This record gives sequence, C-alpha cells and structure tokens, in this order.
Amino acid sequence: MRKILMMTGIMAATLLCFGEDTATTFLKFKPSGFASMELGEIVKGGVNSKTGEPMDNTWMKNLITGLSVDAILSERNSLAIGMEMQMYNDFPITSALLSYPEFRYLYFYPYLSRAEYTHVFGDAKTPYLSLSAGYFPFKYNSDAKNLGEYLFRTGTYPQYILDEFDFPLARLLGVHASITPHIPLNDLKIDVIAYSNLQWYAVGDWNLAIIASDKVADFIDVGFGMTFNSILSADSTVTTPHNPATLYHVTYNAATGTSDSSFYTFRGSKLMAKAAIDLKKFISSDFFGKEDLRLYGEAAILGLTDYPRNFNGGVSYDSILERIPIMAGFNIPAFKLLDVLSAEVEYFKCPFPNDVGALTNYGLPIPGPVNATGATNYWANREYWNDRWKWSVHASKRFATNYTIMLQVASDHLRPLAVNDQNVDFEEIFHNTNQWYYMLKITAGF
Repeated sequence: MRKILMMTGIMAATLLCFGEDTATTFLKFKPSGFASMELGEIVKGGVNSKTGEPMDNTWMKNLITGLSVDAILSERNSLAIGMEMQMYNDFPITSALLSYPEFRYLYFYPYLSRAEYTHVFGDAKTPYLSLSAGYFPFKYNSDAKNLGEYLFRTGTYPQYILDEFDFPLARLLGVHASITPHIPLNDLKIDVIAYSNLQWYAVGDWNLAIIASDKVADFIDVGFGMTFNSILSADSTVTTPHNPATLYHVTYNAATGTSDSSFYTFRGSKLMAKAAIDLKKFISSDFFGKEDLRLYGEAAILGLTDYPRNFNGGVSYDSILERIPIMAGFNIPAFKLLDVLSAEVEYFKCPFPNDVGALTNYGLPIPGPVNATGATNYWANREYWNDRWKWSVHASKRFATNYTIMLQVASDHLRPLAVNDQNVDFEEIFHNTNQWYYMLKITAGF
C-alpha cells in the first residue's frame, strides 16, 4: 500500500505539471554540450585489494562528452534531457595486462545524465514553488569543490563516502520540490526530495530529504538538512537482510521457547549542517575575485542510531563520533588570475575501510572487504587507523568564453574505474595523507 501511495503521488505531481498553463504553450530549445579530457597520475596510492599491487605511478586518462537539450514548453513548464559518454582504458593496469597488451581495451560507457520535467507555481520569474520529476543532478553546497556533499554521497550503515573527480554532487531519481517562501527571510530556500535507490543496496527503496538554506547576514550563509534512508522499502528482507554477518542481538524467551533476532539494516537517518563566510565583506578591494576569501565547512552524522558489535565480530556502530565526517575549505585569493583556488580538508574518525564490496557483492549493511559469512578482521589492519584525514587543492579558470582548464591535487575518496572482475576494487585508492594524485582537465563547451 505504501508503494502504491508513493507512486500515485508522483503521478499526481506529474499530471499537475502537465495540466496547468497549457493555453500559452510554446516551444523553444536550448541545446548545450561539452567535451572534456582528463589526464593525471596517482603519484602514490594504496595497494589494490583485487590485484595485490600498489597503485603508485598509475597513469589516468578519461574522455567525457555530453549533449543536453532544455525544452521550454511554456512559461511555466520545461523539460531537460541529457546524455553523456565516457571513454577510458583498463584501470589500474595489472601485470597480466602489461604482459599481454593485446588485452588492453578502450571502453565506451554511455549513460543518461538528466531527464527532468519542471513546472513552476506563482510568478513565472519569481516562483514560490518549483516542482520537478525525473532524473536530475542536485547540489546543495555550492562552495564544495571536492569534499563534502555528505547527504547524498554517503551511506548510513555502513558509513562509506563516495568521491568522483570534478563531480561534487549527486544524481537522483524522484520528485523535487524547491520552495522559496516570500517572507522576511528573503533568501530562505527549502528543498524536499523523495528519491529512489538505483544501485548497490535496497534497490527500489524510497528515501526522503529535507534541506533548508538561508543567508542570515550579508556575508554568512547557513544550511541544514536531513535524509530518511529507506523510509519506504521495496523489499524489507533486502533493506534488513537476515544474514549471520548482520546479526547483533538475540533475545530468548524461556517461557515460550522462542527467540527474537536483531540485524543491521540499511534504514537510517542522516543530519547535515553547513556554513560559509565571505571575508571580502570586511576588506574593501577590487583585486579579489568573486570566489576569493570564502571560508566554508560542512559536517554530517551518518546514522543516528547506535548498534552493538555483530556476533561474527569486526563490525560495530556503537559510537556516533565515528559517524561524523567534517569538512572545511577556504578559497585562497587568486586576484582574478583564476576563477577559484580552493583548499579543503576532511576529518572522519570511522575506523573501517571505505570499501563498498559487502554492499555490491552481498547486499550487506556492513563495510567491506568481507566474505559471504561476514568473516573479517578490520581491527588487525592498522593501515586504516591513519586514514582519517583527506585533503584537496582545486584550481580552475574559464577563458575565451567556451573553454575551462582545471587542476586538482588531492588525497580523497577516489576509486578505480570498474572495468571487469580482474581489476575492480571497491575500496578507495588512498589510505594515508601522504598518498595523492593530480589531475588536469580541459573542457570545451557551448
């Protein structure tokens, strides 16, 4: 019944968007496109868990191209559709592949980047509500260049963090209501998003996110958000798998001779808070660029409920302090020579490896690597205890209107591109702060 009600709500919202403002229908198209080349190197990296080989001096290259069309259907209705394709080689290159270069392939990976229908309510130029449905990119922290954006790029149980080069945002499938109430808090914006899980775990489950942001002063921006993961389950046995690896409590009733078992679950809630201060407001100068001297940060709680150690051992979610990532960033003055020059750091006390192998291979709400029975021993691997800090330096410049050049040097949550079972690694590449990479990206677009 809950699934039917959710789908009915989505259909009603879509019909409402289509049904209003049809008298003034007109059609305009705004095409856009880009092509990007990414070139870089993992100067020092961890050991690939699949190949057993270090990732040091690994060359990276990637070509991305995309085409989008925004169709303006009427004054209030619009449709955005986009496709992208990535082209890349095997990564990382294993010894076997080096010995037999004929097995090196160029992979083409096409995917839908956007398919979103939008209707606005109220004044068309300053609407109080924008309602969208479909598949859409969403970014709530405009200051974050690499780290952060924790609400949609993390998990609750387990606490993993995703990080894709030059893509500090998420793509969501669902319904998005953007509310701008015209009240004394003129910059207040509220986003309510109902979105579905698309991959890895509890596929088909529905989540709910609520985010509020405002400018409390001329130079201070704040925001708060919360997500309720798997608030509606497509299959409760997938959301809360009854597996020996996820069993953490058993209560036995001697009178009835029955027992009640408790298991880890993907269902959980996350909290987020962010803030930014524009220090240029205290310094009167024409030498600074628009993004210079902004100090910003973000923190989140990945799972509000504590769970004790599982019976198999090695996993526990009993400390909320181990579920709080904190990011801070600062835009270093570039004096208009660059559009932005930012430095970001992150601290995350989680003792487990940032590995999604248990999610992907077995659908279990525990960190990987792990086998089907949950056997593991994270505590014996001391390498991960030093993996609490991440850092990133990002520089970009747009020139000649249609061209952008970007350089990023970082030790972040980057993962190898999954090509085949021979070299796929579900763990992030960098295990310590002295492991890092650089990447140069050149983009031409219109």
